[in-house]
Amino acid sequence: MDSDVAQNSSRSSRWLALWEVVAVVGLIEVYLWFLKGTSHKLSKNMVVISIVAAVGFSFWNHRPQLPEKTSLVQSWLKILVGSVLLASILMLCAWGLGVINVDSYSSFWAKFLSDQTWWKRKVGTVVAQQIALQLCLLPACMTLCKSRWKGIALSSFLFGMIHSPNPYLMLITIAGGCFWCWMWLDSRRMMPLICSHLLLAILAQEYCNDALYNMRVGAKVLDLFPQSVQSASGESFINDPMLLSGEWNALKIEGDEVTCHCWPVDVRERQLIDELVVYTAVDEELSRFPVERVHSDYTQEVYGPNVQEAGFRLRLPLKYFRSAVEIYAYRDGIGYSRLVYMPEKSPDKKCNPYVATRRRAREEQLATAHKRNVH
Repeated sequence: MDSDVAQNSSRSSRWLALWEVVAVVGLIEVYLWFLKGTSHKLSKNMVVISIVAAVGFSFWNHRPQLPEKTSLVQSWLKILVGSVLLASILMLCAWGLGVINVDSYSSFWAKFLSDQTWWKRKVGTVVAQQIALQLCLLPACMTLCKSRWKGIALSSFLFGMIHSPNPYLMLITIAGGCFWCWMWLDSRRMMPLICSHLLLAILAQEYCNDALYNMRVGAKVLDLFPQSVQSASGESFINDPMLLSGEWNALKIEGDEVTCHCWPVDVRERQLIDELVVYTAVDEELSRFPVERVHSDYTQEVYGPNVQEAGFRLRLPLKYFRSAVEIYAYRDGIGYSRLVYMPEKSPDKKCNPYVATRRRAREEQLATAHKRNVH
């Protein structure tokens, strides 16, 4: 009789653990795939509250499974050594795959020192992930598997799947998840795990950002995958958003025409591109526009004399810039990504030459009209 009761209790606890895993992982995926980056504030808030409630319930339900705390110094030492080893493996693998960016260009340290919003967001994300992993997924998976190591493997796998469809990032998070879960069961110290997670996240973003699709997860990753693009005239090419970027300046508005200078750069090779055919997405249709080559002493000094004709000047009617214009390019029959994105509205209007230029043009028009009225 007692064995039947124990068996039924075990079965019910496993079913409850299954529902906990399904609820937490499912809600997180709903947020990442359908709500993140949208303006549905009410829906996002409801999903976030539901995730917090599900994690809290799981933590309360698995309280008896909490491991014993060990020495603080011993815990920090173990996690520090393991983190350094993981970081070394990460950098060696990135170097072996040819995706490491030794000459980092992501200006992380500038963000670290001056952008408190970026810092708070990164730390908050890491803290939330460790809480969900250690206090919900790991104990629930251990209940499901009735095994310490199987529970670690399953929870780490689910943790990696949450970062889909970003392939390298999924592998990194699965490996990191195994280490962090093992350390949690060994020490029950959350702060060292958060610092370890933060260290690996910073290294990955700083030196492997291109291969990790800007650390994006969910639906936002799909925007960075290569895709076929066809112009209005029937020409087609493969657009790879992670292959090419661009710089632009000298934007000028004269009457009903806008002119900009652009210098596209091959992100992976870290060099300017000197042969281009330019297309712009106007009114949701990709159309080819003529460009003029531009000589630039600055680019010649930085990249050498062979790229003096890499820049180009593009002129378009002002009406095309009412919302946004995307500029694409391809070379030697191979497609490249969006070069320039010029939104009319920017979070920081002081850093948007287009907005500033349009504002000056409007001020000049108003001043001219005022003078005419006065005379």
